[in-house]
Amino acid sequence: AMIRASTVFLWASCALAIGITAGMFWLFLRNHMQGAHDAAATHFAGATLFGLVAPVAYVAKFGWRRESDASSMTACSTE
Repeated sequence: AMIRASTVFLWASCALAIGITAGMFWLFLRNHMQGAHDAAATHFAGATLFGLVAPVAYVAKFGWRRESDASSMTACSTE
């Protein structure tokens, strides 16, 4: 239970760090890109959101791999 909780907190801290950094860079793009590069901030925001949502969608679809599943996948057959 503690390993799972620490894993969740690790993912949350990574997502928060990426979100804060991406937000600052998005703000820079929004304020400084003009002309042909007007859409740069929007494209960057879309790519960043996709990158943050993709792992969540994967876990929602396939779930956490349990320790027993992992050990059965790595166990060698002695037959």
